[in-house]
This record gives sequence, C-alpha cells and structure tokens, in this order.
Amino acid sequence: MKHLLIDFENIQPTETQINKLPIDFNILLFLGVNNKTLPVDLAKSLHRFKSIEFISIQKQGKNGLDFCLSYYIGRIIEKDKNTNIYILSKDKGYDPLINYIQSNKSCRSIQRLPELKFNGKSQNKGANHYEKLIILLKNNKKLPKKKQKLINLIESHLNISTNKATLFVKTLEKEQVIDIRDNNRIAYL
Repeated sequence: MKHLLIDFENIQPTETQINKLPIDFNILLFLGVNNKTLPVDLAKSLHRFKSIEFISIQKQGKNGLDFCLSYYIGRIIEKDKNTNIYILSKDKGYDPLINYIQSNKSCRSIQRLPELKFNGKSQNKGANHYEKLIILLKNNKKLPKKKQKLINLIESHLNISTNKATLFVKTLEKEQVIDIRDNNRIAYL
C-alpha cells in the first residue's frame, strides 16, 4: 500500500503535478487553519486515486498540522507495517521522525519529498494499462472471484495477451490490491 501525506500548509501541489502520480496512492491532504479554499481543478484531480481523505486542522497552534500528520503516520503503520509512506513537505522537522521509523524498520519505506518532481516523459504503456486496470477494479461493482476470471477480464478489457494479464494479476497481488487465497479465490483489499 502506498500513502502520500500532503502538508498543504507547506506545499500546494498543482493539478498537473498530481495528475502525473500513479493512481494507486492513498492520499491524505492536511489543511491548516488558514487553508480555507482548495482549487477546484486540484480537488477534481485528487478523486482519481485509490482513496482521498481531507484532514482539516481546526485550531491554530505551533506545529499543529505537523503533529496531526505525525499521528496519521503512526495510525497507518499500526494498520500495515508493509506500507510505503511519502510526506510531501519542505518542513525538515519530519526528518527525525522519519529516521526513527527507518531505524526501527517500522514500515517498508518512509520518505519526505520536498517537491513533486517529474522527468516530463509520458508513462510507459504498461503503466497506462495498470492505471486503466485500477480504475476498472475501482468502478466495477461485480468483480471476479477467481484468479482465471480476473485474468480473462483484464485480457479482454485492456486487449492484451494472457501472459501480460497474468503479470498484471501478480502485480496487483504484490501491490496488495488483491490477495489470492486457496482455490485461486480472490480477496480485494
């Protein structure tokens, strides 16, 4: 599972930057007391992700948003130690917490991003197929219960070979989107 925690008080990413992120992120957007508005285009672009949560800090206080963001990091790690956490903030005050979490191996990875950087190249075809697949799974009310049925659905929906569809299923399992259980039954996470 991948989580992006945005310190909106510190950095306001643009719609263009957000749209270049892979869609399999869980986004937590932390709004400070003075963040009264959110650009409509940015709000719309956030809804394409696996999940989005807006956390609004109600009271003014020194480092209030930072403490709330740190609290949510702890909650995420408590639920899933096999997670990747990214903190979008220029605030170096998070670094001691990040170092502590890394030294204790409390989660798969955690890092602070002072900005969202992109190389400007378009995503490869496999990444585009993967994004389409995540959207399909997110919007499909009746999902296949067996591995082979999921492979068939992916194959027909993305117009790709069985081998590629099988690789996508393995990727979904590795990224903890699905869990393949006994008798090739699928649990959607």
